[in-house]
This record gives sequence, C-alpha cells and structure tokens, in this order.
Amino acid sequence: MSRYLFDESAVEGDILCLLSILNASEQNHHLLAEYSEIGIFHIEWMLVQELLIRTAIKLRLIDDLFNRAGKPIDYSISSVGYLTSDTDETNETNETKSDLCFREACNKIIHASDFDPQLKVARIINNHEDKVYLPFIKLKGQKNRSVWIAHIDISKYCICALTLLRRYDMSEVYTRTGEL
Repeated sequence: MSRYLFDESAVEGDILCLLSILNASEQNHHLLAEYSEIGIFHIEWMLVQELLIRTAIKLRLIDDLFNRAGKPIDYSISSVGYLTSDTDETNETNETKSDLCFREACNKIIHASDFDPQLKVARIINNHEDKVYLPFIKLKGQKNRSVWIAHIDISKYCICALTLLRRYDMSEVYTRTGEL
C-alpha cells in the first residue's frame, strides 16, 4: 500500500491533543480562573476545530487506501454519533436518526459549514458563566439541497482514529499500486 507524505505519528499526536483539550477543559478553566485576563475558551475552540478538520482529512485518506485495497477497517465502535436532517432537530420521536460510522463522521467534519460545540457551565464568576467543552460536537452542512445535522462523540471519533492509525502503522508497504 502506498504511503502518504505526511507523518501519521503527527496525526496521532493531533488526536491525543484533541482528547487532552476536551478532557482537561474544566480543569484548565478552574486553574486559570484567578487570571481573569487569560481567556482560553476561544483558543480551545479554535484548536478543537482545527484538529478535527486536519485529522478528518488525513484519516479519510488513510481509510480510502484500505477500502481501495479491499481491506476495510473493522472498528470496535460501530457508531461515533448520529445524523438527522434539519427538520428532524425538534422531532421528539427521533425516528429519522441514523448512526454515524467513523468514515462518515470524517466526511461530515470535512464538509460541515457550521461547528457547534457542546458546552456546560462550570461556574459563575462575577455574573459571567464560565463554560467548558464537552466531548461532543454538533455539525451542520448541506448535501445537494438537503440540510444535515451530525452529532459526534469526539471521544469515540478519537478511539476509531487511533484504531485506524495502528492498522496503518502495522500494514506492510509493497508498492505504489495500492497493494496491502
């Protein structure tokens, strides 16, 4: 299988950074609360978006190599979230929810026009809500004329990403023709 000219260990580092940012968000906000001039909320969000997009593109390329070789990856987590249409967002019955596999989650991240982080209020400081990130994101986009909404569990996305990278790392490289 051919290799791409990017360092897959850097992609693995990006995945670990993404997990670290989300899992440490509340602790970082608490630690920096006494330094009111230091606002990390927007920096965190910029990093989360950048890491999601950057990893999704590269992971999708790697996943394509395996699919073209006829050796799709068997992920231990079959669904990293769910997909609805724009009209289904207020649907109480959620009849049209469909599971989102890792490959499709990468597609939705790449093509999303709107990234909506899922937040919680950690505490209130001087009548200001100090919000922290949860490991979930809601994405919106459009395919043809249909609007879609994807809800992704970023922790599950990262586990699948690491699974793919491990498989890619263990695969033997024979030729540039796509053989595994």
